[in-house]
Amino acid sequence: QSTGERARSQIAMATGYKKTRWVIVGIAVLYGVYYKGDSGVFTHRAATPVVPPKFMGCNASALYKNLTCTQTCRAQADATGWRSYGDSILKRTQSCRQCKHWQNEDTIFDTLLRLHDGQPLDSVLDAGTGKTSLDWISRELRPKRWTAVTATEHTQELVSRGGFAKRTRDADRVVLGNWANKSLLEGEKFDLVLLDHLIGSSEMYWPHGQEQLVGRLATKLNKNGRMYIIGQDPEPYPSRFEIPGKAGYHVYHSVHIARSVDKLLQACVSHAGHRAKREFPLDWVTSLIHKTPTLELEEVMAFPMVWGAKSLHVKLDMCEAKLKFNIEGVHLINGLRDRIKVLRTRIDTHPQFQSNGLCYGVEYLVAAKPAV
Repeated sequence: QSTGERARSQIAMATGYKKTRWVIVGIAVLYGVYYKGDSGVFTHRAATPVVPPKFMGCNASALYKNLTCTQTCRAQADATGWRSYGDSILKRTQSCRQCKHWQNEDTIFDTLLRLHDGQPLDSVLDAGTGKTSLDWISRELRPKRWTAVTATEHTQELVSRGGFAKRTRDADRVVLGNWANKSLLEGEKFDLVLLDHLIGSSEMYWPHGQEQLVGRLATKLNKNGRMYIIGQDPEPYPSRFEIPGKAGYHVYHSVHIARSVDKLLQACVSHAGHRAKREFPLDWVTSLIHKTPTLELEEVMAFPMVWGAKSLHVKLDMCEAKLKFNIEGVHLINGLRDRIKVLRTRIDTHPQFQSNGLCYGVEYLVAAKPAV
């Protein structure tokens, strides 16, 4: 066989191999696309959000009423708090954030009412007012007079109209001011001073002023007055709670969704050039009270937090509102919007959020009185 014939033969064989290879690839593609079984070459069984096994049977109001469910909820909330708490501090009764099937009143405020029962209640200072706290003061607490302080004109306007305006008496008032101002409400005293998540939110208006804030508000207490501090434990880094299962499926876990919402909100706030609130642990608050010579610690209580779907959507609404500010980069803005959309879908399709809510984190109530 001549050299030319051998070359032509080798070329023909190579061409045949190539054709055979592409035929095999084509068959594999068709098999993967059209085969309906679970073992198709390209078959991918997407993970479906499910309720964790330990919460099975805790649907709807059972999460709040069934003893096993409340214990399970407490355990998960405890694992996502700053540290683990004993039964004497962390109760089983949950503190719900816009949960489905929650039929009770606000756990923290109800507890505060019981703690303050029998104490003087002529005057109340809502040191960092908002719609929730002032609504409760004017409807449920009903002191003879109240003073509400806010650092923003928006909140001042919000709590000065509609139903608030109708319930505001001559002795009641809303004050626009910042506790960084030493002369704010100078010389005034109150029977009850409320710090409803004020220590964390004060980071937006008086950065790093939390220690001075508590000391300054301690001077506003009457002799037999009480200070009540409401706050939320931050989750430590690294977290003490490990999401079970394969890492690739963690995105479908309700805890991962809640964490993603919080991280996205922080990103939106930062890109908008604003300051974010900063939560402080319960231990930090109690330590500060011990260090404040004019205060004496009286009571410490904590409650498992349950987050309903609506509460997470509210956070995403806040994130969306930040996009209206001067954020540079169209691609960045579009990316944040896409992320918001993805998280909304995950919230709305997750059975745990649709049934009741996610047990995640710890909310606390600290009571203090003037030191003798």
